Amino acid sequence: LFRSGTHISNVDGGYFSWVTLPDYYDNKKIAEECSNRGVILATGDNFEVTGNPLGWGKHGIRVSISYLDAEKIKEGVKIWGEVCSLYKNNSL
Repeated sequence: LFRSGTHISNVDGGYFSWVTLPDYYDNKKIAEECSNRGVILATGDNFEVTGNPLGWGKHGIRVSISYLDAEKIKEGVKIWGEVCSLYKNNSL
């Protein structure tokens, strides 16, 4: 499902996980297109301390599964994957 180089943190009793995509993806562009398709992604820059950028925004996404049923989660991940494929193929 995910490309080589993608890292997904363990979810251990919480509602959030971090997904880090390989360097050639730009999550800000991907998140913008996902938003156009009804999927909101929280890019990592939203979780950095102001004035101390760590670069989380370009490759990291904080994924929340709270308040969503399994079908909505599957639908969102499918759309996200489609957008990532478009980005990878320079179609965005």
